[in-house]
Amino acid sequence: MSHFLRLCLQSVEKATVNLDAEIIVVDNNSPVDSCEMIRKNFDRVKLIENPDNSGFSKGNNIGVSQASGE
Repeated sequence: MSHFLRLCLQSVEKATVNLDAEIIVVDNNSPVDSCEMIRKNFDRVKLIENPDNSGFSKGNNIGVSQASGE
């Protein structure tokens, strides 16, 4: 799973290189090493690590609440 997330984040970073954009990843307590991979490889990504899996919708709402854009 981390492999596909890495590819996705690389693509998003490349696509937003000249844009005023932020990249937010919300992890709902996944059992894989995705958070560690993000911390090591993606300085531009704002990582939010939820202590439990509260569901897709709540995770999205948490991410939106942390966004600084409009």
